[in-house]
Amino acid sequence: MDSDEKFSAALSALDIDFDGKLVEIFTPAELLKHVLSPWNEFAADWTSRCLADGEVDWYLFGQVLQALVDLLNTLSRRFVTRVKANANTTPIPPISLDGVRGSPMLYDEVHAWLDSPALRPLSQDAQALLRSHQALGGDFPAHAFLEHLYDLAVRSIGAAVHAEKTAYSVAKTDITIMKQEMDQDVADSAGKLRTLFAFYVRPKRPAPDDERSGFRCASVLSISMISILTYRISNQSISLVEAAQVICFDVLDLDV
Repeated sequence: MDSDEKFSAALSALDIDFDGKLVEIFTPAELLKHVLSPWNEFAADWTSRCLADGEVDWYLFGQVLQALVDLLNTLSRRFVTRVKANANTTPIPPISLDGVRGSPMLYDEVHAWLDSPALRPLSQDAQALLRSHQALGGDFPAHAFLEHLYDLAVRSIGAAVHAEKTAYSVAKTDITIMKQEMDQDVADSAGKLRTLFAFYVRPKRPAPDDERSGFRCASVLSISMISILTYRISNQSISLVEAAQVICFDVLDLDV
């Protein structure tokens, strides 16, 4: 047996994965996309749950947004620990939105968060989106902001890691384990939000009868203010405020 035959025989004896059955090759960007893949569907789902009668409950959305930032950091650790052991495992600063009760307050809090030293160099697009909506008097652009948040996370994680290789080999068994870990991360976040939503009491809107009564009272009062300056009862003058109360009470007693 010559040297070529010996080499071929030795090579055939090795367990080499020529067909990619045991290992999958990822670029850093592909691996990060794979790790963050559950986030987009989760974000869209829970953001839609903040809507009631076509209006956003801004307290609930603030809690969801806070959870989404935390989940991005949790998922990113699956990527960071495989690419660079000593990299920052919290590339996105956490955000606290517990006190948010309206769109204007949410704008202020998110602007301040995006302007933090860690995010300022990377958040110009997100800031521009918010400024444009705010200048037009619009509410916080919840769904549109999610796209910018995902992009911001990708850029922040990339800046924190500085991947040293152009490609990484990951065993198929590790990919399976990683998916199970990611699914558990998402389930944990969903569980916390589910508990919050279950015990949260949404602010009540005025009942239709209350709205109608208030409208009729205001209408009659406006007519009376134009037609009289003083309302007299039993030949005794009373103030306009007292007259308004009398008129409102009379209206509420009417049958409709």
